[in-house]
Amino acid sequence: MTESPSIILGTFDAESIWRDSHLAQLPFFPDHERRLLILAMDELLFSLCQSQDYWITRFPIDDAFRSYLKVLGYEMNHYAVVPIEQMAYHVERSTCLFEELLEPHILDDLQPTMLDHARCVPYAIMPQTARVWETYQLKGRLPDYERVRKVNSKVYSHQLRRRLSFKHDGTIIRSVRELEMVGERFSRDSFLIKDPYGVSGKGNLLIQSNRMLQRVIAYIQKQEQAGKKVTFLLEPYHNKVRDFSCHMVIEEQGDIRLLGIQEIINQQFNYMGSRSMSDLEIEALAQQGYIEQMFMVAKALYEDGYFGYLGIDSMELTNGEIIPIVEINARQSMGLLNHALDQKLRQWGKQGSILFISLGYTERLDISKVLTELDDRKLLYEPDKDQGIIPLTSNLLTIHYDVISQQRHKGMSVPSLYKGRWYMSVVAQDIEEKKRLVQEVSTLFEEWGCKIFS
Repeated sequence: MTESPSIILGTFDAESIWRDSHLAQLPFFPDHERRLLILAMDELLFSLCQSQDYWITRFPIDDAFRSYLKVLGYEMNHYAVVPIEQMAYHVERSTCLFEELLEPHILDDLQPTMLDHARCVPYAIMPQTARVWETYQLKGRLPDYERVRKVNSKVYSHQLRRRLSFKHDGTIIRSVRELEMVGERFSRDSFLIKDPYGVSGKGNLLIQSNRMLQRVIAYIQKQEQAGKKVTFLLEPYHNKVRDFSCHMVIEEQGDIRLLGIQEIINQQFNYMGSRSMSDLEIEALAQQGYIEQMFMVAKALYEDGYFGYLGIDSMELTNGEIIPIVEINARQSMGLLNHALDQKLRQWGKQGSILFISLGYTERLDISKVLTELDDRKLLYEPDKDQGIIPLTSNLLTIHYDVISQQRHKGMSVPSLYKGRWYMSVVAQDIEEKKRLVQEVSTLFEEWGCKIFS
């Protein structure tokens, strides 16, 4: 019997949608380019696809990139929701991808063919996901949306640490007055203020002085006086050796599967990449009771109504202590995508590490030109090679340029630099080879006049 196809799709930055709009915020810098990039990140999900699956993205995928994916064995069906000439209009609407799937013309395209009784694998559960499930008569059940919101909150993570008797040296504060009192207690050392739905690079603030704390208090106090609800998690800042994440699946019936453990490469709270841990590293964690703790966490989430993909962020301190729960991601994640890529690479005896380069440019970067140049320089990975670069995206490189180009008739100003990200998996035999490959890719972009930010 042929297995039903899966539908691979999703909206990234789900936390911004899960977050209550009535909550006070930490200080932040508005980042229009980041929002554009998030809209195109669904193209990273190809690594979860099998040949019979349907990969649905917000924007069309470049033909040269699709051809390269076929070389790696990714021959799934593909459907783009937004025509390329409507990218700017769609960005202005800024709707969730699941909303788009409920549009009449999309229903006419998809419902009769590719989605008939298929199994959907969303990146994260959104408010509209249940309606899409019902409309397309998809297989399986969904966890309740409100329960998904709950278990993704850092408040829930903190409470679960206490419930499971794990180390929990943080404090939830629910007013500016509590922030002043607890902050005063914590301020002898550096500490973190965390938004309940903060994500990489946004929603975590490191407090290193009383002066800084007072500025934050004043900022939040204005919001509280305007009627905003104050909820933050305060935690001591720990000196750590490494960050890592455990990836699991909780089945509808409660069965729990361990997929793998990924080391996380962070830079000042910003996610920079992932790599799969070796069997020896995982065994060492198991000897410390870490794997058993992860199953305890997954069981607790199932008892609280969640099932599906699960990523649990953890860290190892300089004294060797393991902090099992830093935060819980009850959704798919970059670590899961790296795990899926490594499963594909395993057939060739290889392993990669997902990384990305943030860059600025003045002239549009053509993905086919990038692929050709990588190939000419013998940097592009193919199954018969020992090392190389696997490009993971196309629109993430060019979406800022493409959207601004379509908005020029409205008098939109042209930025001095367009912003983009180049996601890649680096397949290398050792760390020195990995550094060399990353440097050569950076050099290539610099030769084209790009500015490398990270």
